[in-house]
Amino acid sequence: MTEKRGFTLIELLVAVAILLVLATLTIPYFYNLYLRNAMRAVVLTDLRNCLSLIVSKANTEKLPPEEAVNECSKSKYTTEIVLESKNPMVLRATGVSGVGTLTCIYDERSGSVSCEED
Repeated sequence: MTEKRGFTLIELLVAVAILLVLATLTIPYFYNLYLRNAMRAVVLTDLRNCLSLIVSKANTEKLPPEEAVNECSKSKYTTEIVLESKNPMVLRATGVSGVGTLTCIYDERSGSVSCEED
């Protein structure tokens, strides 16, 4: 006759303890990853909005880029938006949070945006 046996209380407690240890190790990693991605999205959005504002002000009000960049709005993570070069236009946005510093640069020559984390 076969005996049907379930898990003992000790076995269940050990399994739960292992899961808790794994969760304790992985949750901070994924939380920091989430914060980095959020900061990147916010800084990129601010950079693109600023670029749109500069182009709009140049077309409607004939405002030079170095004056229009001062009107760019910055959100929670973005600390500065700087016009590094006027022709060709190079625009840099820097973001800072508890997980590090992020610098995104728009280069008019290539038409691309690149970001680097420090």
